[in-house]
Amino acid sequence: MPDNQSLKMKIIPGVGTGLWLVIFLVFIAPFDLAGLSFSIRVLITVVYGLIFFIIYLLVIALEPQLQKRALPFWAHEIIVYLFVYLTVFPPTLLYYESDIVNGDYERFRFLTEQYFPILVVVTPVLFGFRRMIALSRSKATISLRGDNKRDVLQIVPDQLVCIVSSDNYIEVNFLENGILQKKLLRTTLSKTEKGFPFLKRVHRSCLINPEHFTEWVNKDSILVGGVQVSVTKKYRGNIPC
Repeated sequence: MPDNQSLKMKIIPGVGTGLWLVIFLVFIAPFDLAGLSFSIRVLITVVYGLIFFIIYLLVIALEPQLQKRALPFWAHEIIVYLFVYLTVFPPTLLYYESDIVNGDYERFRFLTEQYFPILVVVTPVLFGFRRMIALSRSKATISLRGDNKRDVLQIVPDQLVCIVSSDNYIEVNFLENGILQKKLLRTTLSKTEKGFPFLKRVHRSCLINPEHFTEWVNKDSILVGGVQVSVTKKYRGNIPC
């Protein structure tokens, strides 16, 4: 999946939830907005939607670091939501207390009677968008094939960690339900590299998926999704940092 398409897919939950939040706030009129005209409510609540969207963009920019930990699906999602909601709260409160909104609720009451109840309504919407994107990405599988026609591995690109050459075989390292797996296919690394340009060569005998880069171990090796692989000077430019 191209990077620009992947980015567009990732921001859909932020855009969709932000727009839904604005619509919800306009018609429910919390935050002491009930006495204002419809147009003023729209202008004020749009900022809440923008705050959510901007924070969500920041979170998904950091999400690949969380993905490297290969957490179970529910644990990953809970951490993402907590991070979003905890980060959204300070700018939301500042805006509520600003001269623009000039809210009447003191902070604890705002938190318990406004912020928390709205999160209860927002969470299913955000989950629905994120789940929809996850399912659409899961259908975009690729096929790694060996010389034997029956020797095939179908995998989602995000799950592919690295491929290491081993004599006349390649060893494919991939994640399945968050657990690192390996599969040998009888083919060459060069054939695989031509078919999957999102993989980057870091050594004459190794291709990596840059999304799973974790850290440098030393000047000659890196960790990729828990797998330590060698790096040569010629290919250091292919490593994301």
